[in-house]
Amino acid sequence: MLIACLYAEWVNPADPTDILPGIAAITDEPAPEVAAAGHDRTPINLSWDAALKWLSPEGRSVEELQALLDERQRPYYEHREAA
Repeated sequence: MLIACLYAEWVNPADPTDILPGIAAITDEPAPEVAAAGHDRTPINLSWDAALKWLSPEGRSVEELQALLDERQRPYYEHREAA
């Protein structure tokens, strides 16, 4: 899976060496089978081409980057309960 994510760093104004990195997966409404399993979100699973473009955002508009989120793989998710 090629999951679209956002990354940021917070720098403590009192101590610039104190850096807190953060990352978040971008999600969407769940696929029907995911909702049936009790989850309310599904990560956006980018196509290979969209992932390559997502990883090189320089020179791309916000609109172009947003459109990449629609270039996704839509696998069928299965689950089973652990014993």
